[in-house]
Amino acid sequence: MTDRWTETLQPLIAEGNTLKASAMNRHDARFSGWHAKARGFVQEFAPKKRPTFDEIRFASDFLLSKPEDDQREINDRIALMSDFDLCFELLEQVAEVAAEEEKKAKARRLATPQTPASREPALREPASQAPASPSPESAPAPATSSGDLRAVVDRMDLSARDKEEILAEIERVERALSKPQPDWDQIKRVIRFLLDCDRTLAIEAIPLILARLPKS
Repeated sequence: MTDRWTETLQPLIAEGNTLKASAMNRHDARFSGWHAKARGFVQEFAPKKRPTFDEIRFASDFLLSKPEDDQREINDRIALMSDFDLCFELLEQVAEVAAEEEKKAKARRLATPQTPASREPALREPASQAPASPSPESAPAPATSSGDLRAVVDRMDLSARDKEEILAEIERVERALSKPQPDWDQIKRVIRFLLDCDRTLAIEAIPLILARLPKS
């Protein structure tokens, strides 16, 4: 599996660039097949990024406001090209995640035969520490600021890239919560992201988000 993600990514981006250069809108006959392959790539190598991929519409508001039969005749190339660029950037991020995971897997394979008795607990230590870190006294306390959510992320045994992405989602939910009428669609999106990202993180962070919602 070492280079399979690389072999998959290169033709995927090449095919996407062909579509970007010639398709009039997302109803191009070639688009659905390419989109399914791109989504499958994200799902296989970085499933927690799938909600972000699904948010890329490959269409403008104007196109989507028209009946589907009318959409097929509309030139929507400006929006289409912009969304392809977003997608290519995301696919590159997925490739970086795949490379990092492969590197970790290789390190584990190399470490296991050397000192199996002593190294195996060391490899599992971060996972066992993560659920035990929240203290019983702090769990019931409602979140009153963004610091509570960031503290949860800081305690997680995650890579720096993962934490950066999670903090970006927390900023998104903070903006939604700061509105007089919180943007529930944005809040749901972040909650789905947390559920896909990490079980322990979701269990700790989602109640803090929900505690900040108005009661009515």
